[in-house]
Amino acid sequence: MMLAADERADGRWTYGKGRNFDLSKDSRHFLGVIADHARDLLRAVRDDQLTLNAAYEQAVANRDAERDKREEQEQLAAEEADARRFIEDSAAASAMKAVTT
Repeated sequence: MMLAADERADGRWTYGKGRNFDLSKDSRHFLGVIADHARDLLRAVRDDQLTLNAAYEQAVANRDAERDKREEQEQLAAEEADARRFIEDSAAASAMKAVTT
C-alpha cells in the first residue's frame, strides 16, 4: 500500500496501477482518497493500527476542510477585488467631480 500512494497523480491512479491491487473497487477508492488527503495514515492502515474505514473518514474530513479553506480564500480574494474596484471607481468619480467644479 505504501507504494500505492506514489502511483497517484491529480487524484487518479496512474494508468493501470490501481487495478494491480487485490482489493475491491471500493477499497481501491478508499485507498486513493487516503493517499490523496491523509497519506500519513497509510502506514497505520497497513500495520492494522487503524481500519481502512476510519482512515477514509479522516481523509474525507481532511479533503472537506481543504476544500472549505480554498473556497474561503477564493471568497476573500473576490471580496478584496470588489473592494479595490469600488475604491478605484470612487476615486475616479471624486476626481471627475473635482475637475468639473
